[in-house]
Amino acid sequence: YGNNEAFKILLDAGSDKAGSDHGGGTALIIAAEKGNNESLKILLDAGADKEGKSGVGRTALMHAVMVGETGAVRILLDAGADKEGKTNEGESALMYAAACGENESVKILLKYGANTEAKYNTGWSALQCAIHWGKYEACELLITHRANVECLEGRSNGCAVRLKERFGLTSVVDYKQHIVERKALVHNEMYRLLVNCKPWVLC
Repeated sequence: YGNNEAFKILLDAGSDKAGSDHGGGTALIIAAEKGNNESLKILLDAGADKEGKSGVGRTALMHAVMVGETGAVRILLDAGADKEGKTNEGESALMYAAACGENESVKILLKYGANTEAKYNTGWSALQCAIHWGKYEACELLITHRANVECLEGRSNGCAVRLKERFGLTSVVDYKQHIVERKALVHNEMYRLLVNCKPWVLC
């Protein structure tokens, strides 16, 4: 990918846009994963299957969020890619973004309304995936978007334990309160800065 004019010519000549490489990756998946947004747009305009899956069962959106190709993520979502689509194991794009610590991808998916409470076949949510892999910024993003933390209480799989150790908290519910208080502090500091700043600073 890179020569988009040649790419258009091949598509116009009837090249198979649904074909895949030896790993099952379609042209759309490869373009999304490589961040070749022009090729991605060309393929979408040509009617490429947004929900086509690679050999490991991931869609183009999932591949894009895993490697932090946020431009591709936005293009796919704007084109109607299913943000709630799942692999055979039940993993969603939000779960992959959270587990990989791709925080910008997490933000975008949340902005587009991705379900924080979806669970894959083992019963884990995106928050549990983030905690398991130690992606604490992703945890904060999910919790501030009202991801359920009470479901972690009493679990022995290490998720709640990691959270307590990281923040020195006695319970997961305390962590939820910690986030609420932190947001209030940030809000108050921003207000103070705005009140005290020069008018032209806001221009």
